[in-house]
Amino acid sequence: MPFKHNASRRHRIGKMKFKVTNWAEYEAGLR
Repeated sequence: MPFKHNASRRHRIGKMKFKVTNWAEYEAGLR
């Protein structure tokens, strides 16, 4: 489970919230 990797992605999404192409990954990160 690449938790660290997810955390990094979550931070990136925060910046480009208006441009989240990977909604599935975004939700997974929140969970």
